[in-house]
Amino acid sequence: MSNVKSDRKLILGELQWIYANFPRFDLIADMKNVSLVKNVLGCNVGHFKESNYVELYNSAFENELYTICLSDYSLISMYYTFDYRGKIISHNLMYIPCPTSEENDSLQETISKYLRVDYDISGYKQTIHTQVHLHTNIYKSKMRIPVAHIMTPKDFLYVILKYVYHSGESFVDSLLEEKKREIMLDSTDESKMRLMLGK
Repeated sequence: MSNVKSDRKLILGELQWIYANFPRFDLIADMKNVSLVKNVLGCNVGHFKESNYVELYNSAFENELYTICLSDYSLISMYYTFDYRGKIISHNLMYIPCPTSEENDSLQETISKYLRVDYDISGYKQTIHTQVHLHTNIYKSKMRIPVAHIMTPKDFLYVILKYVYHSGESFVDSLLEEKKREIMLDSTDESKMRLMLGK
């Protein structure tokens, strides 16, 4: 994604592909057709904390402020912002487990499954807060794992379906495709543990 003009086109194209194909995924119940408005794609569903988790989930679900609703009513939210040239300047990708799951998990167990991948250059701190990072759960003890590159919609959906739901569907594997990826880590962080999809 080093070609600035292709960032917005790539992200929009991937979302349109997922929208056209979502009925082929066993785990996807619904998807919203996301459109670009003033260099913003998707909607920001808010900052989840233990105290507001159920309220924000219910609001996102009832007002359809999600990108994808899974068959267990967990939500996936994808939010991208672009500069005037179409280059990605931030993203916020969330997996929001349903707080009233059939497994009767406690709210704490549900929250511990929450995942978020941010691209945010403003809070950069070497190793501790890399430009792209994966948050696990929302508690103070949460982990923040460095991610080597910006995540596209197909990348994030692949991570959720493959590593959270352990999907064996062959169609899920088609989400992870070869693409040119700009490494967003400095040389020190690149040599440490990090999440990287593809080559």
